[in-house]
Amino acid sequence: MRLPLKWRLFHLVNYLLLFIFLFLLIFFVRLFFDRNMESEFLFLNMLLITGLFFLTTNFISNLWIFYRFFPNKAIPGKVCIFHTIITIAYVVTLLCFLSLCILGLNEELRGEQDDNTGLVALFVMFPVFSFVVLSLFCNYRPESTLKEIKTNRSIL
Repeated sequence: MRLPLKWRLFHLVNYLLLFIFLFLLIFFVRLFFDRNMESEFLFLNMLLITGLFFLTTNFISNLWIFYRFFPNKAIPGKVCIFHTIITIAYVVTLLCFLSLCILGLNEELRGEQDDNTGLVALFVMFPVFSFVVLSLFCNYRPESTLKEIKTNRSIL
C-alpha cells in the first residue's frame, strides 16, 4: 500500500529532524555536565535541553504513531491525549526557539560587521526550521487523517 506524498514527506522529515535534534540533545547534555560552565549558562542549557527533549519526543511520538496506527488503525484516546500534550509542548518550544532566533538576528545585525558567525548559524538553521514547520503542518491531528483514510480509500 502506497501512502500519499504528504505522509512520505512527513515520515522522511520526522527521521531527519529526529536525528538532528537528538544529536543536539546529546551535545547539550554532554555540555551540561561540563564543570567549567558558569551558573547562568547552566540554567539556559537546562532550558535548551528541556526544549530539545520535547522536540525529540514529538518526533519519536510521530514516528511511533505512524508505524503503529497508519494507515488503517484507530488511535486510542490515551495516545491522542499524549500526542496532543506533546504537540502543545512542541509548539511552545518552537515559539521560544523562534523568538530566540529573532532576538539573535537582531543582536547580530546591530553588532560588529567583522564577525559573521551568527549570520552563518541563522542561515544553517533556516532549512532546519523549514523542515520543522513542514512537520508541524503534517503533525496536526493525525487521528482525523486516519478517519479520512478509513472512510475514503481513494487517497491511498
